[in-house]
Amino acid sequence: MTADQIGQSFTVESFSFTDASSSVTQPQFGLVEDVAARSLPVDGTSVAIGFGNQTYQLQMQNGEIIVTGAEIGRVNAYFDASNILQVFGGGTLSGVPLTVLSDTQVSGNSTGAARFGLTDPTTRLAGQTITLASGMDDLSLTFESTAVTVSLSSAGVVSTVPASVTGLTLRWQAETATTGRLIAEYNSNDYALSLATPSNALGFKVADREVGFQNDSISVKSTDNSSFVVTARGVSLASTRVKLNDLPFEDFLVFATGGGARSIGAEYNLPVITADTTTYEIRTIGDSGNMIEVWDADSGHSIATRVVSGDRQTSYDDFSFTLHGKSEKGDVFTLEQDAASTGDSRNLERILQLEKGIKGVAEKSGFQEFFGAMI
Repeated sequence: MTADQIGQSFTVESFSFTDASSSVTQPQFGLVEDVAARSLPVDGTSVAIGFGNQTYQLQMQNGEIIVTGAEIGRVNAYFDASNILQVFGGGTLSGVPLTVLSDTQVSGNSTGAARFGLTDPTTRLAGQTITLASGMDDLSLTFESTAVTVSLSSAGVVSTVPASVTGLTLRWQAETATTGRLIAEYNSNDYALSLATPSNALGFKVADREVGFQNDSISVKSTDNSSFVVTARGVSLASTRVKLNDLPFEDFLVFATGGGARSIGAEYNLPVITADTTTYEIRTIGDSGNMIEVWDADSGHSIATRVVSGDRQTSYDDFSFTLHGKSEKGDVFTLEQDAASTGDSRNLERILQLEKGIKGVAEKSGFQEFFGAMI
């Protein structure tokens, strides 16, 4: 039963329904539950969530929840089809749950929590997927002040010692006939749960350390205040590395073949600017006379192919070529250059640059700036 207006009360004058099993109209009914209707939080409403030693903020923006915090993507949140807030946290080495921070930790946080429907939250801890077997190790945890031992049979039956633990629900969530995960649920406002550390049982592998990402660095913190030594090693995800140097001034295309997904990464260094004294050969290829190939005459490598435009011009790097007349297949033109800038226009270009100088370099002021300072 849904109201036309959110938050507006309504009265049921009459009501009838049909029992699907007997098709007999029922003369009366009883109200089982009364829940006050409410709308989603307005834009700008926020609430702070704790995840170990990290704090995340949930804020409404344009009708959607935006999560910000120490590690992007570690905590996600959304409203489901029933407008119930669902908050998920990524894996945690220490086994700590998500919590709603108190007003002493974040001022006014209880107000934001109420607007998000977190006044009576259900916290769910899910283990990793495991395969059912006989003789699996028991899981030890503390619920409030009660030590609890959790056992799981090869049939997926969950049992505890003590047999009944008020406020704690443990269940087996099957994925296949023999695999699934153990789920623990409780009200985190009324109860507290902690896993014994270190331990590795029933899909819960936890340690007495908190590992997080902070300021572009991996942060490791002891949860039992004991000292420890960290050693680390890394393995590159790249299975193949290729290093190229002295590349020509051309687009670099990479093609990946084979089945499945392919991931390609690259990094490059800016070239050191040096005087280009390469000798180039411009070779005409094809029968149309409109296609040329640029060769490095020193190494004998083909480095570029160009199609001459209608005005008989084309370019490569900082060079512009104009072909007068129609060249024939096999024609070769040699371009020689030197670092001294003799025989070309580079010295003249540098002189012309002195008119305005080099921007941002005080020692390289131009004629205009010098003249302005003099008068």
